[in-house]
Amino acid sequence: MSGLSITDRGSVRELLPLPQAGAHWAVVSRLGSLRLSAPAASIWLQLRGNTTIDSREGRFVLRRGDWIAFEPDAAPRLQAQRSGLAGGVVLPQESWDVLARGFDHPVPGRGSLASRDQRIVLRLWREATRAHAPDRDATLRTLLSHVASLQPGIEELMRHCPGRSRRRKRQVLARMQRARMHLEGNPHRIVRIGELASMASLSVWYFSKTFHALYGESPQAYGLRVRLGHAMRALAETSLTVSEIAEGCGFENCCSFTRAFRAHAGMPPTHYRAQLVRPASAHEAHALRRIAVR
Repeated sequence: MSGLSITDRGSVRELLPLPQAGAHWAVVSRLGSLRLSAPAASIWLQLRGNTTIDSREGRFVLRRGDWIAFEPDAAPRLQAQRSGLAGGVVLPQESWDVLARGFDHPVPGRGSLASRDQRIVLRLWREATRAHAPDRDATLRTLLSHVASLQPGIEELMRHCPGRSRRRKRQVLARMQRARMHLEGNPHRIVRIGELASMASLSVWYFSKTFHALYGESPQAYGLRVRLGHAMRALAETSLTVSEIAEGCGFENCCSFTRAFRAHAGMPPTHYRAQLVRPASAHEAHALRRIAVR
C-alpha cells in the first residue's frame, strides 16, 4: 500500500506517480485540494458537506452520501468546500489492471448511498487502510465489489452491451458510462456526438447505436434531460433570472428554453419557481419531486 494522503484546511496536494503498487488512500477536507496527476483509477465517497470535482468527464458536485468512480485517465481534481469531507481509494493503472481481473469492479459512474451502505463502505475503507497484506487486498476487493453492487442496473446493461466475453462487455460498458458521465458533467452546454464518440473511442454511428441500446434514448435526448435538470436546480437554489439560467444551460434563447422546460416539466420555468417559493400542498410537493428526478 502506498500510504495515506490527508489534504486539509486549504492545503493543496498533487499526487504524482505513486511510489509503490497497490492502493493509495486519500482524504480531502475543509477547503483542501487534491489533484491526481498520474494515471490512476479512483473512487470517492462524500462523508460530510460538499466537494467539487473537475475531471476529463466534466465538473461534479458531491453531496453527503454521494459516490463517484473514475477510470485511470480521468485526472480528477477535488476541492472540498468549507465543511466538506471526502474519502477515496486511488489505484495506479497497473494495480487497477491486476485487481480488475476475476471479479466485478465498479465501472465509471456516480450515485448516492443509503445510510446503511455508507456505514459499510466507510468500515471497509477503514479496515483496508489498517490491514496488512494479504488481508489488505482481500478487504480492498470486498470494498470494490460492494461499490460495484450498488451501481443500479449494471447487470442489465451488461446483457445489452456488445461483445462476446464478459470482459469485453465491461470494457465497452466502461466507455459508454464515461461518455454518459461527460454529459452529466457538462450541463451548461450542448455536447456534440463526435465529442462523446471520441471519448468512448468508437465511431459516431456505433456509439449512437450502442448508447440507445443501453440507455433507451439517444445521447441528444439524455443530454437535454441533464441540462433541464440543471436548470431545475438553478431555479430552486439560485436567484438567477430565467434568461440567465437558459444561457447557463446551453440554450440559444429564453423561448427555446421555455418550450423545452414546459415539455419536460409540464409547466413553464416561472411557474415551477413560483411553486417552489410559495407553500405547496402535499400533492404539489410530491409532483415537483417526481419531475425533478425524471
